[in-house]
Amino acid sequence: MVYLKKLLLAALLSAFALPLAAQEPWDVHFKLTAGAISGAESNSLGQNKVYGLGIGGVYPLTLSGFGVIEAGYKWLPTLSVTTGSTRVEDYSDFYFVGGQYRHEIWRNGVYVQGGLRAVNTRTVRNVIGIGLGVGGGNSKARSKGVRGTHVGWSLGAGFRLTDLWSVEVGLSNASLSNVAGASVGGTIAEFALCIHR
Repeated sequence: MVYLKKLLLAALLSAFALPLAAQEPWDVHFKLTAGAISGAESNSLGQNKVYGLGIGGVYPLTLSGFGVIEAGYKWLPTLSVTTGSTRVEDYSDFYFVGGQYRHEIWRNGVYVQGGLRAVNTRTVRNVIGIGLGVGGGNSKARSKGVRGTHVGWSLGAGFRLTDLWSVEVGLSNASLSNVAGASVGGTIAEFALCIHR
């Protein structure tokens, strides 16, 4: 299922890139990420996988120091558990915005970065009664956890392959609440492919 909000966010991010690109010192990039988060499945948040997309800009501050701003969307895919005639599906998503300081170890090559990231999260649960609906179809009840915001740390390292491509590895913390309201903290480890304009 293609979520309308994902398509809308992608369109907004694309529009956001144009004014950034117009400013000559900015190095604008789109980012595709894939990673893992600890404890998601055991706490009914979704799968222990995290996928995301975002947009960012890098601005030179010194010869080897740069300011980085990023924003985007990440989601934990649906975790399905079936018991008898009941299937429970949990998934989570979150929006983020962050700022980091980047230091180049090797000019236009290897870099490290660190900073803060604000994350707005929510978990959704679908309870499906298999064959328990009208006319023998499935019934479905949806409940949503409270959307919450918190600020945490983020660290990363990357390598600029060409003018167009770079890769990054990163660690960040996230705090999510499941549908029952229990707060769960986890560490996200991810790999990112960045496409520069």
